[in-house]
Amino acid sequence: MIHRNFTAELHCRHGQVGTSRWLSPSKPDGETEREGWLLTEAAYQHPLSTFVPLTFHFEYLKEKQTATRSHYRISCLNNFTVSSFEYAGARMEQNYKGWLGLYGTGLLGKAIDSITRPLLGPGESLWKIETLTNWDGNPNSAPNIPFYLRDALGHRVSQLKIWDGAYLNAGELNGEILEFRLQNIQDA
Repeated sequence: MIHRNFTAELHCRHGQVGTSRWLSPSKPDGETEREGWLLTEAAYQHPLSTFVPLTFHFEYLKEKQTATRSHYRISCLNNFTVSSFEYAGARMEQNYKGWLGLYGTGLLGKAIDSITRPLLGPGESLWKIETLTNWDGNPNSAPNIPFYLRDALGHRVSQLKIWDGAYLNAGELNGEILEFRLQNIQDA
């Protein structure tokens, strides 16, 4: 894939990758906190929340010897379509069950992150892009190249139906493996 830092949207056959946001500050009683978990545009259906499309920053780390996998750290770009800066700079990571979400969000999360992250180091927030077809390396043709997104252990990102939508997971759970494409690619 692209061997430098860049920003882009992630898309698959279910639409753009994003998160959800409650339409009012007060969440319904008994509702699980769902903001910040990643899902696709077509997957989320809840009458009291809305889909928030995201743009991601891909920090290039290295290319694997096979030349089909490039390694990145992925974070959320400060996207002015989002009504607050809540997700700006948040890292795409996964919890212990493999669910993908944005970490280091909100004022408190960013404050804690600014103190603990330098002490912990970069951690395992490594993501691999595995291209599925031959590519000439021209960034202009990158939107035409399908790829799998894999975690540090090699699990492919899939979509699983849970709660009132389908969320992204990279782990041992069986779901629909997603083929992604990059859209609106910009140099970072």
